[in-house]
Amino acid sequence: MLDGGLATTLEQAGCNLNSTLWSSEVLRQQPEEIYKAHQAFVDAGAEIILTSTYQASTATFLDIGLTIEDIDHIYNTATETVYHATTTQQVIVGSLGPYGSYLSDGSEYTGDYNLSNIDYYQFHQTRIDRLVEKGIVDFVFETVPNFNEIKALVEFIIPKYPTCTFWISVTVNAEGDLSDGTPFDKVCEYIALHHNEVPVFWYQLFSC
Repeated sequence: MLDGGLATTLEQAGCNLNSTLWSSEVLRQQPEEIYKAHQAFVDAGAEIILTSTYQASTATFLDIGLTIEDIDHIYNTATETVYHATTTQQVIVGSLGPYGSYLSDGSEYTGDYNLSNIDYYQFHQTRIDRLVEKGIVDFVFETVPNFNEIKALVEFIIPKYPTCTFWISVTVNAEGDLSDGTPFDKVCEYIALHHNEVPVFWYQLFSC
């Protein structure tokens, strides 16, 4: 069983998420609330607990003037809170938001952006590396709305981490296609062709 919506849980606890950092602002300022949220999910029976790093990209933190040391401290806090809240009965999974979540303009829901494979790689690689250093070996790329980003993940990023496991969740529009308009059948065909890189399994879930 997967845990619940972290942002919703934090809002219900009275945390202010009115920031470009979203839940990462709570991670910086009120890490005890992150711990409480993880603990609540564990107490409710969740078996998979996601780290509080959906919005925590190196680029985001550098944009607001944080130093590399500050960023390392935030990732330390993110992993320490989830480790302390869980036991060996839970699987800890590193949460990785799409590039659109960094833009903070709703692009994570539209997929209206396009980068080179190198840019996608550099964006995702720095935070994966930081989480791997903290002992995280399982990851989810959450709510990816853009087909080119999915292809970059499958072909250029995931193969760089052969000892880690990854899954990709996507967002869809009202027609059931990927949020950037790519027909969902096309996404499925692509993933099926790359089953050696990404194990194929399908679940329909509802986001927070």
